[in-house]
Amino acid sequence: INKEMENVGMLLGHYIPHNTWMVTTSKKQIETLKNKLGGDQLKWFSLVDHKHKSIDKTHIKKMTKEILGEDNEGTLHILLNIGIHKNKNILQATQKKVEDRLNQVLNEGTTFKLIHINNHQMMCTITKVGKEEARNIYNNLLTLGNIQYAQIYDTAKTQSKYSSRLIQSYDHPSEAKLWKEGLNGEGEIIGIGDTGIDIYNCEFYDEKVNIRKLNEVPTEKLGKHEHRKIHSYFGVMDFKDAKGGHGSHVAGLAAGHPNVKLSPKPMKSYRSLAYKAKIAFYDIGCDSPGGCMCPKTLQCECDIKPNFKCISRHGAVFLPFDLHSSYFPYFKMVGASIVSSSWGSGFFHDYTYGYSIKSRQIDQYVWENKEVLPVFAAGNSGSAWGYNTITTEGEAKNALVVGASQNTFKSFLPRKGIPNNFQGLVNLLRNSMIRKFCNHMHEGFSKVKCRRALKFKTVSDCCGTKKDQMKCAGKKHCCGTQKFGLQIGFSCCPKCFNQQLKAGNKRLFSKENIAEFTSRGPASDGRIKPDLVTVGHALTSANSGGSDPNKKCQKNAKMNDQLKKMSGTSMATPIASSAIALIRQFYRQGYYAKHVKKDATTLAKKGFIPSAALMKATAIHSTRVLNGFVKLPSLHLGVSLDYKKGMLMGLHSVSYQGFGAIDLKNVLSDDINLYLPNGDGDRSIQSGELHHYCFKMPKKQDFRVTLVWTDYPSSPGASVHLVNDLDLLVITPQGEISYGNGKYSNVKLALTEPDSLNNVESLHFDPRTMKFSKGYYRVVVRGHHIPHGPQPYALVTSSSNTNDPVTRVRLSRCPKYTAHSDHFIMNQLAHHLVYLQKLGKRTLRAYKKCKTNCKFLKNQLISIANEMNRINNHDKHH
Repeated sequence: INKEMENVGMLLGHYIPHNTWMVTTSKKQIETLKNKLGGDQLKWFSLVDHKHKSIDKTHIKKMTKEILGEDNEGTLHILLNIGIHKNKNILQATQKKVEDRLNQVLNEGTTFKLIHINNHQMMCTITKVGKEEARNIYNNLLTLGNIQYAQIYDTAKTQSKYSSRLIQSYDHPSEAKLWKEGLNGEGEIIGIGDTGIDIYNCEFYDEKVNIRKLNEVPTEKLGKHEHRKIHSYFGVMDFKDAKGGHGSHVAGLAAGHPNVKLSPKPMKSYRSLAYKAKIAFYDIGCDSPGGCMCPKTLQCECDIKPNFKCISRHGAVFLPFDLHSSYFPYFKMVGASIVSSSWGSGFFHDYTYGYSIKSRQIDQYVWENKEVLPVFAAGNSGSAWGYNTITTEGEAKNALVVGASQNTFKSFLPRKGIPNNFQGLVNLLRNSMIRKFCNHMHEGFSKVKCRRALKFKTVSDCCGTKKDQMKCAGKKHCCGTQKFGLQIGFSCCPKCFNQQLKAGNKRLFSKENIAEFTSRGPASDGRIKPDLVTVGHALTSANSGGSDPNKKCQKNAKMNDQLKKMSGTSMATPIASSAIALIRQFYRQGYYAKHVKKDATTLAKKGFIPSAALMKATAIHSTRVLNGFVKLPSLHLGVSLDYKKGMLMGLHSVSYQGFGAIDLKNVLSDDINLYLPNGDGDRSIQSGELHHYCFKMPKKQDFRVTLVWTDYPSSPGASVHLVNDLDLLVITPQGEISYGNGKYSNVKLALTEPDSLNNVESLHFDPRTMKFSKGYYRVVVRGHHIPHGPQPYALVTSSSNTNDPVTRVRLSRCPKYTAHSDHFIMNQLAHHLVYLQKLGKRTLRAYKKCKTNCKFLKNQLISIANEMNRINNHDKHH
């Protein structure tokens, strides 16, 4: 069908699940296609409804009001998507139509500017515009036929809010077992896009080698560089970080390692999990007093600013418009397969863009470059806005999206020379309260509390007045300011905070807890997001000195000049990226081959380069479910993540922590029997195919299976975003069928049929919580519906390790089907055979009517016949 649409001159646009395409076409071409394909194959066509070209009108109304207010002299940026076809004539024609339409509807005095981004996107900047006119312009643009999707452009924000040992093992963090085995990130390059990096900080400083500065994306892959920490530095905005900057702290968590010769002695223990990895940095923060401009080789947000210049603003990032063509390619060219991004956009006050143009750009890049794994912060809007607060980048299917959990109890204790960052928490709480109390659309809106929130600026404001102290006299859960009806003093007032620390309150300070600020899922179409969590609370890392060479690393440097504490999903994201670097090293340097050397059936004889799907699958496979608490500032109460009967209230735990918290001992430790059934590469599957893997379980033990695939990009206009649908099933020795993400999994969804939303599916058979039977466990991967195939997938399994070859779980040749499994498997084959017969008859009718360009139909008939023969042979074999 794709081929025939191209033959009649249609320009293919976004694919919409399921079996639907957006196309740029004419009535004549539609009629030609109907005659060629007939009603059996072309079931339906219609003009695209305007509501499918944008987020909900109510949200547009809110956004224009929030951005423009009552000002009739405001500026609005609209990103227009023209499709995915690469046709310059269509772009020029669309640009002319947009210009004509704007000239028709603009009021006198309102002006516009169009910026050509690439062959399928343009930015429309409208100035001197009021909210009512802006809505009218926006809705008018949606009526243009060539516009496939439009969105109001929202600038990205850093998600500010280390425990290198905790990630190696939650139960025994002090052992640092993975470091002892040599897993430390050696040979890996972690890509980071952020505000800048202070190259003079002890975490990065190299007194012998200068950094490699780049002013554009290299056209050829770069080789090694001798700088001890920074592989390359692309100064998109500049080559510096602000004092106390976000980017330096993030980079230190990802791959920081204090300079052994020059660092102050107490600082030498502050190293990241992947401390031997190097950094490829993409500087998108403007910290130059005179402002910054976009490089000539790419277009970015500065192009829509007055005089094409971004003004220096602490913590702000200025992104390229197209992540697919202008962000990720740099990292690929410098050899960074892990890209850590602690910023996000598209969650606007109390609603989300959902799966947007940016989400699609991320998915498109990973689909085309299956070895690159983007890691994004989930966001910090959870405490202010609750569920469905994931950033639009976090909605991408092929990214690993990270939420924040708390650190160990000890991490909250004051450390010599490194004070707790209470002012940072004041800033965070102030922003949250302004969102809550000053937005008249929020249920907490209050003019009085809004005025108080706007004045809430210092630690003293958090600790409150003498009147507040009198109100709390004799009360256990009362401390600090009482102006907001929230007990926020325990978060940002040193006196109140230390009061709880002394009490050892595990409901508030524990590695089993979720950080209260972390954004919560699910995604806009119900998918599980975040994918996982890791520590993001009270983390110590590099403190930028403003990239001042006069403050470079030296032995007599003060600790608080070199290190600082910060919290946020911004901090959790580089921690997760550091863990991914160890996973990639595990596969690349042959640790996995060594790990399975006792099993003669393994296909991986040496190191190999893992796909993004395999890295993501291994990280998710490692997770453990957190059973602690989430602190609710409004009640100063820790609410349990694990709801039990009789509790006051329950939480949707999956929306807080996804599949759980990273615990690398579950995948990289010798205590675990990790196994990749497909050896050193991903295996591909087509619609209707079944792939079987049988594991003989001789005794009662833990068994896990995780399936991940890099999915084809969806359309922002779709309501469901999974395109290629694979299913994970496990058939137990008794014949019980368990579906991926069902009751025997970390997420425990109530599934009565296979998951049709997520491109991550997992099962965990824990003998402590289920009835165990020894025998063969049949793992089945089914290609349920794969319109864009073949689809590669990564499959990871593990069991409790044992040196006894008799009790060791291993991949075995599948036995003949039992009565239980036979019914399910043969039913699937029968259904697929019926489908192929119907498809064959339709194709044969079309072939008989065909007069020109019939070779495609003939080839399709041959492939259908081959597939039917394959199934019949499969039937006879069993």
